[in-house]
Formats: sequence, structure tokens, C-alpha cells
Amino acid sequence: MLPFSRPLLLAALALGLAAPAFAQNGDKSDKDGIVQKDPIPADKIPPSPMLSPAEEIRQMVVEKGFVVEAALTEPAIELPVCAQFDEAGRLWVVEMRTYMPTLDGHGEEEPKNLISVHTDTNNDGTYDKTDIFLDGLVMPRALAIFADGILMIETPKLVWVKRDGLKAGERTVISENFAVGGNVEHLPNGLLRNLDGWIYNAKCDQRLRRRPNGTWQIEKTEFRGQWGIARDDYGHLFYNNNSRLLQGDDLAPGAGPAFKDAAALYGKNLAAGNSIWPARVNPGVNRAYDGKTLGKDGKLSSPTAAAGLVIYRGANFPADCYGDAFIATPCGNLVKRLKLGDSEGILNAAQPFTGREFIASKSERFRPVNMLEGPDGCLYIVDMSVGPLQHKTYMTSYLRKQYAGRGLDKPAHQGRIWRVRFEGNPRGPLPPLANATGEALVSQLKAKSGWTRDMAQNLLRDKPWDDATTAALNKLALDDAAPLARVLALHTLASTGKLTPAAVAAAETSADARVRSHALRAASDSVPANSFPAKDLMDLLAKAAADKSPEVTRQILRSLSAVFAQEPARAAELAVKLAGAPKADKSYAVLAVSASAGQEKALVAAAGKSPLATLAEGSQKAREKTSAKVTVPAAAQAVMEAGHTAFMVNCSGCHGLEGQGMPNMAPPLADSDYVDGAAKRLVHIALDGLEGPVTVSGKKYAPPEVLPNMPGFRANPALDDQTLANLLTYLRYSWGHKAGQVTAEEVAAIRQGTASRTKAWTEAELHQETAVKKVKN
Repeated sequence: MLPFSRPLLLAALALGLAAPAFAQNGDKSDKDGIVQKDPIPADKIPPSPMLSPAEEIRQMVVEKGFVVEAALTEPAIELPVCAQFDEAGRLWVVEMRTYMPTLDGHGEEEPKNLISVHTDTNNDGTYDKTDIFLDGLVMPRALAIFADGILMIETPKLVWVKRDGLKAGERTVISENFAVGGNVEHLPNGLLRNLDGWIYNAKCDQRLRRRPNGTWQIEKTEFRGQWGIARDDYGHLFYNNNSRLLQGDDLAPGAGPAFKDAAALYGKNLAAGNSIWPARVNPGVNRAYDGKTLGKDGKLSSPTAAAGLVIYRGANFPADCYGDAFIATPCGNLVKRLKLGDSEGILNAAQPFTGREFIASKSERFRPVNMLEGPDGCLYIVDMSVGPLQHKTYMTSYLRKQYAGRGLDKPAHQGRIWRVRFEGNPRGPLPPLANATGEALVSQLKAKSGWTRDMAQNLLRDKPWDDATTAALNKLALDDAAPLARVLALHTLASTGKLTPAAVAAAETSADARVRSHALRAASDSVPANSFPAKDLMDLLAKAAADKSPEVTRQILRSLSAVFAQEPARAAELAVKLAGAPKADKSYAVLAVSASAGQEKALVAAAGKSPLATLAEGSQKAREKTSAKVTVPAAAQAVMEAGHTAFMVNCSGCHGLEGQGMPNMAPPLADSDYVDGAAKRLVHIALDGLEGPVTVSGKKYAPPEVLPNMPGFRANPALDDQTLANLLTYLRYSWGHKAGQVTAEEVAAIRQGTASRTKAWTEAELHQETAVKKVKN
């Protein structure tokens, strides 16, 4: 979500219908058991005026030794949602000016948004010159900067815009429907350029990259997060959702899509306790009236709108901050800091202190929604400064009263970007990257600053090379005294089609397991592009099998996916060897099966009668069922298109575009016995919700693996009987299901027969109420 407050209706278990728009946008009626009482007496809520930047800073309780400074404020910017620095140190800002112009959101889709560029002309830390790069945009939400253009998400399109400095050139739509499937809070965002040359996103299961010839490649990846995405030095991906501060991937991308069980290896919750400590009461968040969201002190104890984040890799903060996660939390008017750890590629995180935050404001108008590191080594906070945090889709009567009654809906033209600096350290100088030669950029891969290394690597990918640059990269790819720079050199060679088997073989002799692992990762990413021979990679993987590092072993299994089709027998033999080794990690079998997708027969043959063979057979059957063409009866065909539309708007946000389910959100709909089973049971859930835990197709789902409940849609006029029937019919004829049509008459009859119900169903009640029979496909 755009990091605003938790939706009234949490899309959750089994059915997975995401929160819809109500007539009074988020309301449920009293008969549904929801009484929206004020949790905090009005005289106990401090006023929330719009303060000047200097006054706003004085409201912030900041970790000792750090200072907050205003880098850019209104009127130069308005409602910023994300920002990036370019190679010249200029600050590019995506301004979503039409976010909630009124409490009804009127005018939201008007083309009045823009991308602005800001320059600090005298290096005093204040961005005093403004240029408009693009205007007339419709709800822009993400930006990636290249040497010769920008990539942006302008809802719903993914667009490439050429640039010459700050002059915008030709626009090319790469995808017309890249950001579809929900409202402004539930659409793809991020466009994070990672060390492997791929661009990753939150609220999205697609990654993309620009090939050396300038064309674009888009492919499936694991579904990640909600708003904001970040990376560490070695390319681990980090993200979150509204109620989870921090999630991360231990594994390199690419193991999940082929095999549904591999999804569990991604999106691990890292924030122990998930606690926050605001500096003020928080009445202006959704569901504050429920007696659970706020504590007795009127403050949030856990987030309802965790948002954009950054893994700090700069040189300005003290050394003990390096590699820590900083997370925007606008619901609590604070910035969270978590200490990250990495043990042989396995991530962990801890709260560095309790009872306080890195930054916590007493001002309700402090709405940090994104974070980034600057070229000066400082931390930058994108503060939307908006009063109405919640989008119109979820605007309850309670929130309307809070926003309008306390004047939070005005003014509506503000926005700030703050710089956080360690008091004892000056801002660093701008690295000399803008006009650097290829060799000079290669040398910057050893820089102390993460921003500098990232920018140097991106510029190397964006600009044509000469022979001297290639030679410099190959030399660095052999330098075991600089393991991180070596990894960056290997990936840079790979993403431009110039990685050689000799360079990978040399890297496999490194003393650093991360170098050995990343060399295999870079090679396997090159095989599909036909720039690295599959046989050579298979030879390297077989040789690396003797490596004692679990991080390398996991990467070998991940990399087998690149060679299984060309070398099925050898790949299967190696997969069985690693997955069946004494003390093998339990993830190895899942990775082996994932790598064999489409070649499961080879793995079954090599695995004999072992549990691995059974797992592979199950994967093959599930894949074949999902890919099987289902003949939809003529009577149901008319509603499928409307049902798909309803699914995209109401379900895909938490269950994925293909019903695969998402960690920390909701179980799968594909191959679900709740979808295959009695239509009556499915209608019950749609109308009145489901209280977890729940078992779907033999697997139990409970918090924190999924959200705790799904309130129903009985009071939602946008989902009337026919629309619900269309949606449920779509589910029951998708992903290999053949469960049959649901009619509006069935929905209406069940709605009338359960009109007095005021609570969600439990699984036990549903088992008693309906026959639990799975349709035979």
C-alpha cells in the first residue's frame, strides 16, 4: 500500500478477497457488530497544525548524536511519495499531488502529478533550484534513473522516457498493464536496481531488466511486499507490508515461481516483536475504535502502515549503523531502526533499543513514506506530510470525523524531504561519477559508500564499454582482497553478456563464500541469455558441490534451474545428492524440486522412492493441473470476464495475480479445497468473513504466516449478489479448477438466510454448516 493506514478489511484467509470500497468508503453497519466509538477523548488529543519545517524538527525526538535538517520543502514539492539521486547529485522526486485532494478522493485520477528535479547549487545542503522533468502524469508511483533515461510507473503503465540531462525525450510504454489489480494502496512500486542487473518491485511478482541491446525483459519472480523495497551490499531483498516492519529473502531471487512450496523460503519476518513506540497518541488510524489497535495509552504498539525502507550503507553514520534497516512508519509518525545480521546468508534482525525510536515525532503531520541514502552518505526521509493518511477506499465514518473534525484535511499542498546526519560528521562530497571513464567507474566499485558503488555499477551497465573497461572489470573479478567489489564486477560482466567460465572458475577458489555463491548466481543468470554455456555451468556446479558452505549449497540448487532442461540427468543426480546429504537443510529438497520444474521426471527417476521423489511428483501434478486448459461451460463464460475484473480489484492484492498466495498475507486460491468445495461455504466466507486459523488443502495457515482474519463483504454495495457470483465463478474455473458456476440467486438466498449473522465464520462452523467435499477434477 502507499504506506497509509491499515485497511478496514484485511484480505486474509482461504478466500482472500482484499478490502473493497464501501458506500461510506470503509464502513460496516452497526448490525455487523462494528461500533465506531472514539477511543480517546477529544480533550486528550493534542492539536495537529501544519508546522513550519523548523517547528516540525523541534517536535522530533531523535536518537542521540543525530540531527534532522530540511533538505527540500513545499512549495518546491507537494505530496512526495518517492525520490532518487542521479549521478550528478540531483534529487528527483515523484509527486503524487492528486492523492486524496478531498476526503472523497475527488480528482484523484486527474493528470496533475509530476516528476521534479532539484539541485543544490551552492552545496549548502538545501536544494534551491527546481526543474520539472515531466508533468501531466496520472498517479505516478515509482522511479528508476538511468544514464540515458528514466523508468517510471505511471498507473497502470510501465514507461521508459529518454533523457538528455534534465530534458525529457521520447516515451515508450513497456507494459500497458504493469500496475493493475487494486487501488492506490495496492499496486506495484519500487523499481529497485539490484546488483544482478534486475529491477525488483514491491506489491509485484515481476522483475525486469534492460538487455545490452536496449530491449526490455520482464519475467516472473517471487511476490514481495507492499510499499517500498530495499537491498543490502550483497543483494538480499528487504520489504514489508502494512503490519509487518521488515521481511527479507535469504535466497537469491528465482526459486519460487516454479514450485509453490518454495514461496515459503521468501518473505521471512525479520522484526522480532514488531513493536513500535510512538511519541504521541495515534487516533487517526483505521480501526482505532476496535479496542485492539491502540493500547490503553492511545498509542500504536505495532504498525498499521509500515512503509518504504532503506538498508543504510553510507559513510556519515557511525560504523555500528552500517547495514541496519531504517523503516518509514507514518501511522506512528516515526522512523524505525532495526539491526540486521547475516549468518552464512541467513538473515536476522533485532530491535537496538526498546521504549523509543530512531526518530519519533510529536506531530501528527510527520508522515514518512520512503527512505533513501544520499551521495553525501546521509539518510533522507520522504515525508508526505499529509493529514488524511488513509486512502478513500477505506475511509470510514470514524476516520472522516478524525480528519475533518481536527482539521487534518487542510492544507493539502505540503511535502518535505528531511536529511538525517550524524552530528559529529560532515556531509560527504559528491563522488566524481557524472563524467567518469569506464575504468574510473570500475575503481568506484571499491568505494566505502553503498550509494557510490550502486551508482558506479549502474552507470557501467548504462554506458557502452571500451576494452580498457572490460579489462579493469576482469581484473577486479579476480581480486580476493576486495570480495564485495569482486562480486559487483562478476555481476556487471554477467548483466552485459561478458562473464566467462574462467572468471567464475577463478571465483570458486575464493576464501569468501559470498564470492563463490555470487559467481554461480551470476553465471546462472547469464545462461538464459545465451551468454554463458549451460554445460560449463553444469560442470562448475558439480565441482562446487564439495563446498562446505550452506550459502553456496543453496545457490547451487537455485542455479540448477538454469541447466535442468539441457542437462536433466546430471542436474537431477546433483540435486538428489545435495538434498539427501546428511544434515541437509530442510530447504534443500524444496529448492531441488523448484529447480526441476518441467523436468520433474528426471528428478523422480534419480530420487527413487525417497520423499524427494514424492515431492517432485506432487509438484509435477500441481503444475500440470494449473497449466491445464479448463473448458468453461457456455453459461459461465459470460461472467468470467467480469469475475476476473472483480478478482483483480478485490483479491489479487493479497493472493497474487495467479492465486498463488503470499507469505504473511493469505493462503493460495489455486489448488484450494475451499475453492473446489461447496459453493455455499465459499459464499458464507465472502459475505461474513473467516476467522483463522484455517487448513487449506491439508496445510494449516495461522498468524504470522498469514493475517488473522478476513471480515466479510455483506455491507459492501460494490460487491452485490451478481458481482460476488461473478468473482466466485472466476475462482472456480481458474488455475485448473472445475468446481462450477455460482449464481446471483445462490448468493442472494444465502445472504437472506444468514441476515442475522454478526460475526465471521470459523473453520469448525463451516465444516458443520456445509459438506466438505472436494470436486473431482
